[in-house]
Amino acid sequence: TATAQEASRVSSASARLVQVAGCHPRAIVIGARLRNRRRAPTRRRIANRLADFGVSWAIGRRVVDSQSGQRLYPAALLAALDLQRLAADGFTLESEILIDAAACGFATVSVPIDTIYEAGARPSYFRPIGHTAAIAAMLARHIVPDAFRIGPLVASLRDRPSIVDDHG
Repeated sequence: TATAQEASRVSSASARLVQVAGCHPRAIVIGARLRNRRRAPTRRRIANRLADFGVSWAIGRRVVDSQSGQRLYPAALLAALDLQRLAADGFTLESEILIDAAACGFATVSVPIDTIYEAGARPSYFRPIGHTAAIAAMLARHIVPDAFRIGPLVASLRDRPSIVDDHG
């Protein structure tokens, strides 16, 4: 059944994230929706790429799929972050954790996973105007006060993202 196939796919992807995390203890491991990207609605792909650009700029190195919720966080990172200060909104929180993690010396490693958007699935909680504005405001708080962080912008544009993919 489709449900059994989906469960198997998620289980396999989760196991791969755990495996990669074991090899990269100072990195957030992101399940990056890189496979079958065309399955995602065009507006969602554009929004994700813009978020990746902004987060990469703030960090100074490339991040792939900064909005993916499929992640593994190192325990040492959770101990280092000021969780009380971080934003409460989930869409902003994911980006803010990546930025704060980089400031604490943690990297990001992406593991390609399938892009899945199935007909009849629950609608996304993402609100294009409100959430995009919140993410943009959060990124501006990190970028603007530091003279637009031109050095990190250039570094992020030149950087090659860390992607671990044993499946081509």
